[in-house]
Amino acid sequence: GTFTPQGVANALWAFARLSVMPDPAFLRAMMDQAALRAGGFNPQDLANTLWALATLQAPAPPRLLEALGGRAADVMGGFTSQNVANTMWALAALGGAPPPGLAG
Repeated sequence: GTFTPQGVANALWAFARLSVMPDPAFLRAMMDQAALRAGGFNPQDLANTLWALATLQAPAPPRLLEALGGRAADVMGGFTSQNVANTMWALAALGGAPPPGLAG
């Protein structure tokens, strides 16, 4: 099936909050949905998705990190301080580059 950006964020957040690694096929499907729908992520969905992936130590593919990092640059004006902190920590933990405009 397909998930909305909020659905992806909520599902991954729940697994991470419970410290339960999702089934590998489900995790891949969620990461694929996140990459495909990155343009629809709002700041909260983005920060929660990245935080969850980093907390789970998920093997996030580079295309996913590029898509979500690019979206972070697009929506950074709507970030709360907590969104910035979670996004920066998560991208660093996952091996992604910080979004342009958030780090010099």
